[in-house]
Amino acid sequence: MITSFLDSSYNPGSGALGTTGSSTLQLKGNNTSAIGITFANSTNTPYIVNAGHKAVTPQGDYVNGTTAQTSNAPAVALLLQGDEQAFLNCKFLGYQDTLYTKGGRSYFKNSTVSGDIDFIFADGTTVFDNSTINMDGDHSGGTITAASTDKKTSNGIVFLNSTITANSVKNNPVIDPQGAANANGPANNNMYLGRPWGWQQVGGDASTVFINTKMPAAVRAVGYLNWNANELNAANGKQDGNPLKDARYAEFNSMDAGGNPLDVSSRVAWSHQLTASQAAAYTVPNLFSYEAQYPWYGLGYAAGDANNPGTGSAIPGDPNYSWPAFWGDRNSNNDTANATVSQIYPIPGNPAAYTNPNWKVAGNWDPMAQLSVATIPEPGTLLLVVSGSFALGGFRRRWTRHMA
Repeated sequence: MITSFLDSSYNPGSGALGTTGSSTLQLKGNNTSAIGITFANSTNTPYIVNAGHKAVTPQGDYVNGTTAQTSNAPAVALLLQGDEQAFLNCKFLGYQDTLYTKGGRSYFKNSTVSGDIDFIFADGTTVFDNSTINMDGDHSGGTITAASTDKKTSNGIVFLNSTITANSVKNNPVIDPQGAANANGPANNNMYLGRPWGWQQVGGDASTVFINTKMPAAVRAVGYLNWNANELNAANGKQDGNPLKDARYAEFNSMDAGGNPLDVSSRVAWSHQLTASQAAAYTVPNLFSYEAQYPWYGLGYAAGDANNPGTGSAIPGDPNYSWPAFWGDRNSNNDTANATVSQIYPIPGNPAAYTNPNWKVAGNWDPMAQLSVATIPEPGTLLLVVSGSFALGGFRRRWTRHMA
């Protein structure tokens, strides 16, 4: 296990650490693989909030000081800043901002992520395959994702054949040793699948998709939450108060906890239900391909698709031209990002050479092939293979079990 005890509000005497500074581990290298490791941020948010966090020293003194923390603060377990980073049978434990996937491509197979507010977030192309996403319920009304996907990136956070749970982490020895967490987990109709962090960023166009995902009763019927009140303000100068222009939220075959079809009729109007043919294209090879064919970088649905007829611009080169992953006209007021997109795609069709601004390694990527290069460790051992660089942030780090 790799863990730490720092959150963004922690002040070592020279100012608060901030979200990035709170990270237990930062992986900046490309072609990183990890098998069977638990990554955690052991900042016990429920206890800190209840007791009044007053940490001001590198030793983690939660008693002295003058400024109390009385609400959640980001406490990152793992920050990814490289490309082609793969994880198998791993766990990621925390509360707010548990997993920070920044920039490149990352893949999580048979893994678990637990948190309560925006706990999978940022602008990477991130795929969870047959994984468990646990809403631990410490924060009422929390959100699973907060994507800030760039407009030039077709896919952001994608869940394939995964399960969302709503289990309490009370008395968890890593993140709740004082037993301060909510004992019951989140209440029914209480949590959200995501909110579009990218709405307020230059070129942001939050992308989050759920394919064949089981969801508990704790997920709200509306599914998604706008970032803030200003996002719904028609005079906001960005997207006319319509989150659809800056968010790409979609689902296919969402199920309840028992595997039965989920009623999605109350989802927010700015989310989208995929057709079977669209969902079938959400494969790992397509998602991690530079030049995947339909539906990512092809002709698009210029006249809309079966669910949204008439949406999207019919004029190739128009900044609002509807790429298949966008499902409708885009925000034409979000700074310079649209102009950049129209320059790259002046005509319809698959580009001869597409360069994603956040993908650092050229070419397509097969994460399972990368994981298979290393010998899977015996039970009770851990494996971390890094190409490039990594950093352990903060002041205190605890390592347990051995690294193979």
